[in-house]
Amino acid sequence: MKKIALILKEELSAWKSCQTITSNLEKSYLKAFSNEEVIILKIGDGFNKYNGFKLALDLKNKNIDLIVWLDHKPNSAILLEALDTVFKEVSYSSKPKFIVHLYGDFVLDCLAWQRAFSSANSWPIHFFIASAKQKQLVESFFKFEANSISVLPFPVNENNFYFKNSESDKKLFKNKYNIASDDLVILYTGRVSYQKNIELLTKIFSSISKIYPQKIHLLIVGEWDDILQPYSGKFGPLGSYYAQFQGTSKSYLSNEIQFLGKLNSKELLDAYNGADLFVSFSTYNDEDYGMSPAEALSCGLPCLLSNWGGYTSFRDFSTSVDLIPVSFGDLRPQVNVELARKYLMKALSDLPKNYKGNKKIATESKEKISIEAIANKISQSIDTLEFGPILELSNKFLKLCVLTEMNPGSPFKKGKKLELSEFYKDVYENYGS
Repeated sequence: MKKIALILKEELSAWKSCQTITSNLEKSYLKAFSNEEVIILKIGDGFNKYNGFKLALDLKNKNIDLIVWLDHKPNSAILLEALDTVFKEVSYSSKPKFIVHLYGDFVLDCLAWQRAFSSANSWPIHFFIASAKQKQLVESFFKFEANSISVLPFPVNENNFYFKNSESDKKLFKNKYNIASDDLVILYTGRVSYQKNIELLTKIFSSISKIYPQKIHLLIVGEWDDILQPYSGKFGPLGSYYAQFQGTSKSYLSNEIQFLGKLNSKELLDAYNGADLFVSFSTYNDEDYGMSPAEALSCGLPCLLSNWGGYTSFRDFSTSVDLIPVSFGDLRPQVNVELARKYLMKALSDLPKNYKGNKKIATESKEKISIEAIANKISQSIDTLEFGPILELSNKFLKLCVLTEMNPGSPFKKGKKLELSEFYKDVYENYGS
């Protein structure tokens, strides 16, 4: 029987999506290793080298065979350095294997990995990445000895997000927001944020709603934030994005666009089952996956997404996902506006004609991204996973580290300008379409 340690943060992440991801990953691993001895170890927000050393000693004393780091913060590289110290006299083949789940913010955490390189250079590691494009990004930074990096989607809890198959529920949902039962509902869920391109979404919706033969509504679910474009030095004070949005989008707003604020899991389930189409034009720089479209698909909702980062992989989960091309503009990555209009019109006209269509979407998604599906994938692959060291850091990665030291939090800052730097395009070249 193997001894497996799952490591996650004691405190809830500040990021709602990461809270969900970590919880669902934990459930998947417990299912996958139900016949093994699994120990859950929790660490604090202030996890440092001293804490890492104590944890490494504990793992050695417990004779752990496999260590799995589930959370995005603190950085797993801290533990890796400590493990290298504690197991210094242990042969490579006798060291516990280390699985690390890398998240989208990995790019902005590059310095920790640079410091831990000598440790990563002598340890059997396997990196799980949530999407194909994020895997390409990581592979542009690290050279591996073995095939020690693979894609494992973040799971959706099928007990929270599922297809309800109830016409009465759909009518109740629409009635709640004063929408006629025959009207169509486009849904966005997630942070209401600059890089999520909410302004563009409302603008395109406004232009289409005037000409589409059936009445349509746009429901936007989520909390406003002021995360503008920090990676290139664009910051804003409290309430700045809301004020900016009101100023630039005032002419596009109408009674058919409703901002619903934050909803709980039950309300989100109702929204996904009550809506007709999920849409997100996000070009967020850390969009390595996307829990919102994953939840939407799990409820049987077709999706129209930007072909950016982790969103691209959702085409592998369902045939009812359309992707809009993204290119690099002067200021940030941009969805092609004209194509977005055409794709949205087409997506509306291609909506499932009955509940059988929605049920098919939910079923095919459940088979690939539910907790049970990911648990099965882990249990089936664990004995054949390749583990190996990081052999080399690329020049691109080293340049990123230098720029991060020069401009902490804003490595892609272009002097005093807010223009998109060429190096940003180089790092995220695989994210676009």
